[in-house]
Order: sequence, then C-alpha cells, then structure tokens
Amino acid sequence: MNNFRKKLNLNIGIIAFVFIAGFLFYFYFSKIILKKVEDIANLKNELNFYTKSIINLAKLKEISPKADLYKDRLSLLIPNKDRLIDFPKWINDAARVNQVSINFLFQPGGQEPTDKNPGFENFSIDISGSLDNIQKFLYNIEEIAPNFILSLNNFNISQTDTQTKDIYRFSSTGKVFYIK
Repeated sequence: MNNFRKKLNLNIGIIAFVFIAGFLFYFYFSKIILKKVEDIANLKNELNFYTKSIINLAKLKEISPKADLYKDRLSLLIPNKDRLIDFPKWINDAARVNQVSINFLFQPGGQEPTDKNPGFENFSIDISGSLDNIQKFLYNIEEIAPNFILSLNNFNISQTDTQTKDIYRFSSTGKVFYIK
C-alpha cells in the first residue's frame, strides 16, 4: 500500500508537472505569437502605406504634363517685369473707357519674384468720377484685366462735389504681380 501511494504521488506529481510546464510553455509562446502577430500587422500597414505612396507617385507622374500645361498658361496670365511698363497705359485706357479721371503712380517697396512665388510692384491710384463709373472701372481692372493680376489693399472713398453730389474720389494702394 505504501508502494501504491508512492506510485500514485509520483504519477500525480508528473501529471502536475506536465500541466504546469504546459501552462508555462503556452504562456511563453502565446506572448511570442502575439508579438509576431503585432509585427506582421505593422508590416502589413507599412506595405499598404508604401503601396499607396507608389500609386500616388504614379498618379503624380501621370498628371505632371497637365500641371506643366497649367504652369505655362499661368505664365501667360502673369507678365514679366518688362511688360509692367504697359500697365499705366492700360489703366489710363480703362479710365478713359469708364469715363473717370485717374492719377496712377508706382510706389517703392516691391518684391522680386522667386522660383515659386511671383513678385509684385506697389502702386497708388486716385480716381475721380461718378460712383457708377468708379465701380465699373474697379470691376474692369480687378476682374477683366488682360494679362495683369493685381490686388487693391485698402481704399478711401469720399464725395468731392457737395453741390451736385455725384462726383466722388476713390484713393487706394495696391500691388501688380509679375514673374521673372
């Protein structure tokens, strides 16, 4: 009976050792497997990112000729600095068409163009005329300007003829843009 108990205790010990060792192996290998699963998921995400990057690069190469076409067309819209000499004449012609009198002067403080950004020259403008004609003139120079892109920064408008109340004076500063 004593021998039976020894064998029973030995068998229970072996079984307990096998269960404990199995649990420890399971716990250890489950951590390793979870780490590998996480590594695989990260690699899959990186692969998706690189795949999307390659697709985007292919799309950019595909539309690159179109971008060059738009760049060429934009260069036709924005004059080079030498063509700014025509700007005061164009302003005066637009003033005559819209029946306003004008005083236009280039001002110091412009900026030279870079490869990515156009340059600009500052100017000041004084306009006298009826409010409707001033409005038409401003619309023409801001919206319909052929080959000139400009912006008016600030302005002041006041009535100059208090008797007839139909002559106004518009004063402003602005920028006209150009490329190299």
